[in-house]
Amino acid sequence: MDHTDVKICEMSPRDGLQYLRAGASGPVSLEHRLQLIEALLAAGLRHIEVGAFVSPKGTPQMALSDEVGKRLSPGPGIELSALVPNEAGYARFKETQLNVVAVFPTASEAHARKNFGGRSVDDVLAMAATVSNLARVDGYRLRGHVSAAFQDMSVATETSDLGTVVRVCRTMLDDFGCEYLTLADTNGTTNPARVGEVLEAVGDSLGGLSRIGVHLHDRNGAGIANAYAAWLRGVKIFDASLGGVGGSVAASMVGGGDGRQMVGNIATESLVAMFEGMGVRTGVDVDVLMSKAGPVLNEICVAAGDFSPPSGMLRDRLGFGSVWRRVAVDGLTNSVADAFRSSVFYPCRSEPR
Repeated sequence: MDHTDVKICEMSPRDGLQYLRAGASGPVSLEHRLQLIEALLAAGLRHIEVGAFVSPKGTPQMALSDEVGKRLSPGPGIELSALVPNEAGYARFKETQLNVVAVFPTASEAHARKNFGGRSVDDVLAMAATVSNLARVDGYRLRGHVSAAFQDMSVATETSDLGTVVRVCRTMLDDFGCEYLTLADTNGTTNPARVGEVLEAVGDSLGGLSRIGVHLHDRNGAGIANAYAAWLRGVKIFDASLGGVGGSVAASMVGGGDGRQMVGNIATESLVAMFEGMGVRTGVDVDVLMSKAGPVLNEICVAAGDFSPPSGMLRDRLGFGSVWRRVAVDGLTNSVADAFRSSVFYPCRSEPR
């Protein structure tokens, strides 16, 4: 029996890993992926997105999704989902033991054209409709993601078109049969006021928010504030990623990024700590999450050549901190104290304490 007040959907095995750099040893190993997922389950997470049946050429870190899905067997009350973009991806999904198909249309024409081979929003919806129809016939459960639901993907300061957001949501829930969907802040630049505006429009049009959740990237550090704003509006479904890892790399180019760095996700441990501190039950043991799954994720990130997970809460638990190192700079003169006159200090990753 479910004794939780909110539903936390863990994204780190998919959204968290998909844009990690492939280190010297190649993509994240099957063993590491399975260790991470098992540790997440042990912490009480019951809804985990474990992979994506997309082209390995474009997203090499998801190339092992087939093997991951064949090695996992969801028990009672467990949802193990994967992104499925098209019929070819669905054929691969069917060969696994996963039990939830995740479709992911977009509410942005710019995002559709860039991420789906020049297609329109309606073209991408049609692709998702085909996958959804196949999944329903075969008895799979469906969930959805709506990309660029708060801000448009062409200009960071431009807001999404509410009419398009509502139309996409209605189609996914009523026509596709998704049990629930999450509205994504894909480029990570939204704010609590905008979250409220979009949720109000969607809730008013659809008769409530019981099947609507949020997937909030954390580019500007407002992810938790945005999640709280969504909760105040009545949202009970939240995507999050252990350590805050993940978020679209392509989205980082919107608003001046270099297109190589992930924009970040809400850290699951921070979201759980916030809710539990408020008396909102998540069903997740945050200590087990950080002590068991945290070290595995850290190993994955370091092996891939990336920094340790960005979440300050997890980094502190792992024994990492910020160290201010002094680097001599020739010719620097100013009026500050002698100890600083020929040096520049900058924060960097420390070794575990």
